[in-house]
Amino acid sequence: MNARIASTLVIVSLLSLAACRKAGPEVSSEAQGADVFRVIMPSQEAQKKPAHGEENWFAYGAVTGSEPGIAISGVANAQYFQDGTFAVNARINSPVPAKGTHYDGWITDGTTTVRMGTFSSPTGDVRMGLMFEGKKDYRAFTTFLVTLETDTDVNTVGKVVGEGTVKRYER
Repeated sequence: MNARIASTLVIVSLLSLAACRKAGPEVSSEAQGADVFRVIMPSQEAQKKPAHGEENWFAYGAVTGSEPGIAISGVANAQYFQDGTFAVNARINSPVPAKGTHYDGWITDGTTTVRMGTFSSPTGDVRMGLMFEGKKDYRAFTTFLVTLETDTDVNTVGKVVGEGTVKRYER
């Protein structure tokens, strides 16, 4: 009978310990936030930007990785506005670059290559974007390049790790 009482006490003790354990964090199924990227995509109507007027030309295309081991996917679009502004908006998903390096975006017409800027990630992860606006007509520059650059060299085209072609979309 002592063995029976002892085993009952052990079971009651274990159940008591289990009931007293600290609860873990509560997991919510509600949205925790959202990332919003404003990108003009194809529609039936030309777009207007208050600072630049009506859009006269729009092109877009996929951007994909061209270097083994660096998976890049994304989209680039280009616009030309009534006031002579040329704009590029590009978004890519890619591995976070190693410390001391970054990704740049470029456009080329096959002869001349122009830097559009450095991709940045507001969330610090694989989602990166860049925006460019300039007062030169680059509509003939239909190839978009993604390069891997060192932080010390931003004026020359580095290693091309992704590319795509933007094609005009008639609205």
